[in-house]
Amino acid sequence: MKSRYQLLSGAIRILFALLPTQVFAAELTVSLEDIRTTEGKLMIAILDSEAAFNGEHPAVASLRLPASGDAITFSIDSLPPGRYGIQVMHDVNNNSDLDSNLVGMPIEPWGFSNNATGNFGPPVWAEVSFVLTQTSHQTIQLNH
Repeated sequence: MKSRYQLLSGAIRILFALLPTQVFAAELTVSLEDIRTTEGKLMIAILDSEAAFNGEHPAVASLRLPASGDAITFSIDSLPPGRYGIQVMHDVNNNSDLDSNLVGMPIEPWGFSNNATGNFGPPVWAEVSFVLTQTSHQTIQLNH
């Protein structure tokens, strides 16, 4: 015979399964700063895992926004709470690539959540990732 705890636990799981998933959506607000030109587009990827950060899985959300001023703020309100990371690239020349010099250093502005910069290369997931709760805000300063 099941204990009261087991019955209550099962009832709670059924209740949560029946609730609309929107109840559990969190809002992520992102501010991009130090946009130095209105040319090109800002390409933003919202990542939900280290595998996505490493390019092994697609981003959970991708945005392509006009560079319309020295700062821009936007929100996404359909993500479930969890661990995320953000990659930003200002594609100044609209070629859909982060252009680099001969030694591989980016020559177009870029940024990551937590303003992670990395050492002699891109940052790692542990530096980029953050926990998205009910509402979270990330301010990313573009690197030039």
